[in-house]
Amino acid sequence: MRRSMTAFFSLCLLTAGPTVALARPAPAVAASAEPRSVALAARADQATGMVEAHFTALAAGDDKAVRALWTRDARITSIDGAGKSTRHKLSAALARWMSRRDGMTWTIQGVHHISDREVEVTARVVWGGTTFDDMLRLKVARNGSMKLAFKSSRPHNAEVAPAFSPY
Repeated sequence: MRRSMTAFFSLCLLTAGPTVALARPAPAVAASAEPRSVALAARADQATGMVEAHFTALAAGDDKAVRALWTRDARITSIDGAGKSTRHKLSAALARWMSRRDGMTWTIQGVHHISDREVEVTARVVWGGTTFDDMLRLKVARNGSMKLAFKSSRPHNAEVAPAFSPY
């Protein structure tokens, strides 16, 4: 009888253990290290820095540095004054950009968060003596790194519909 009582109490202790553990209050979950607005501002700064790096490397004639900033499947769209859009691979666009980079200037106009994984940066670029409105889209990897994935460029003040819509 003594053995069965010991077994009974041991069984009670074993089954009570998880119940006691579940009854304890859960440890406080640390609040997000930073509010969403701070995270978005940091992502906007990161995107702006990437676009600045793109134009700086381009102006310096460093095609390897420019390539390193772009995804492998990057798409480049050029829109002429008549509204005709032409798609290019990065290699073709890069050769074209390098051919007339002397005197190139740019100004970042704004940053727009498309989603948690996409950021759009607009810039006004003077290239080859002509002013262009550029839209550069950056993709954010799961590890937080960012790469340029899409660029459209059209002459400034051209009455042209956008070449790309994410919707």
